[in-house]
Amino acid sequence: MELITNRYENQIAGVLNCYDRIVLTGTLLNRCYSGGMELYLKIHKIRYFDFFDKLAHPLADEIKKQAHDIACEAGIEIEYLGRSTIRKESLVQEKLQQRGNSPGLVCILSNVERCRCYKAYHDKQKNQTGLKMRYGQCLTYYFYFIDEELGLCFLRVPTWLPCQLLFYFNGHNYLANQLSKEKIKFKTADNCFTEIGNFNRANELCSQIEPRKIEERINFYVSKCLPMLENKLESSYYWSLKQLELSTDIIFKRSKTLPSIYDALITTAMHTIKAPNIASFLGLNLPHKNIDNIGSNIKKTIEGIRLRHNLGPHSVKIYDKYNLVLRVETTTEKVNSFKTLRMVYGRDGNRSMKIASVKKSVRSLDVLFAIMSASNRRYIEFISSLETFSVGREKLKKATAKVKEKNRTYKGINFFDEDDDALLRIISAGEFNITGFRNQDLRKQLRKNTGQISRIIKRLHSHGLIKRIGKTYKYYLSKNGKDIVMTGLKLKELYVIPQLNFTVV
Repeated sequence: MELITNRYENQIAGVLNCYDRIVLTGTLLNRCYSGGMELYLKIHKIRYFDFFDKLAHPLADEIKKQAHDIACEAGIEIEYLGRSTIRKESLVQEKLQQRGNSPGLVCILSNVERCRCYKAYHDKQKNQTGLKMRYGQCLTYYFYFIDEELGLCFLRVPTWLPCQLLFYFNGHNYLANQLSKEKIKFKTADNCFTEIGNFNRANELCSQIEPRKIEERINFYVSKCLPMLENKLESSYYWSLKQLELSTDIIFKRSKTLPSIYDALITTAMHTIKAPNIASFLGLNLPHKNIDNIGSNIKKTIEGIRLRHNLGPHSVKIYDKYNLVLRVETTTEKVNSFKTLRMVYGRDGNRSMKIASVKKSVRSLDVLFAIMSASNRRYIEFISSLETFSVGREKLKKATAKVKEKNRTYKGINFFDEDDDALLRIISAGEFNITGFRNQDLRKQLRKNTGQISRIIKRLHSHGLIKRIGKTYKYYLSKNGKDIVMTGLKLKELYVIPQLNFTVV
């Protein structure tokens, strides 16, 4: 299949894979749950019902005092917002216009917001006393900085224990600083690049992101804003990924090219892409149970039109930003849904390399870069097949013809046959996209015996639709197979079925 990037190669300046929004959660490992905080109180001989007066309240006062000291040192005032409807980003941009983009503290905002906190309880029936985690409200600070490495970022600090922190930065700002260091010229519009002097080097810098350095920068700001907390509570912060976005930007040379193809592209994608396709892009299993946030929606913004495909905590989006950048973006709020080959440590002390869930740690950023880039690539391959069907029709013709191999004839693929249609939908499902499928996997879903499935696999293999994984008994869709299956199914859904819908019987 000819990709959009190849089809419009002469009109494209370059392609960039880069992290966009990165949100991290900081939790005190030994004090983020009731049992850990209860142990601390026992060690320091503090009664549970004295928790508020002897620990929580004094610590909150120290955090407030530290925030005021930082503000005084920087010569600024803490701005209290008063309501949640005020856009913090707009206020920060106004400050930046006044002070410029030099590194350092930009502003400190505060507001009363929802937070997790502890509450002492006594159960008379069980004669048990302890702490329970509850949701309440407390004064919360937002420290906005411009960091030399990370660009504009903020640290959210609630004043009530267990003081779960939030840290945000943008991968495009991080890349801009790296390009400036290497004196590579670039132009930006909002949070996307419209020109880059060296796209190859820019992509290398994005893929070589160093989680340890990022963790060091975050810990630097924690030690500055909360110098008393980790020592006082005898615990350190662990940083996990709360929300992650990775974008693939196809940057056009002129603003006339993208609008001519984008409207038709997203209209077709809106009506074509279903839940199994979204799972296939992400390389995930389609959930067996119903989930609330699933499907596609279109939204018009100042920057352009956005089409978003949701699958629970994950999504794949496509934008036309400023008529110059075609952005495909994978977003997740649950990174441990993805799987990778990594070292797994068992409870018995043994360790082995296995395919397991990605850890939520900030140090998984480099692993997730490859996984989420692949998701964007699969989406681009899919929309490329929608943009033109000429290549797909030729491949479809070859797939439907008979194949002779070792004096045996294997019939072609029939997209209008119920059995073939079911088979193709199963082997192209997201659950087999990464790990592949075996005889028994198809046997469960097609309800056929081992011999029948073996003949089906041989038929698919002889048509070049599937490949074998090494010396195993696992198979996966070949690149040619993906092209044929996607194009064939979409031709039927987009042309044949809609036309028959309007045919008078």
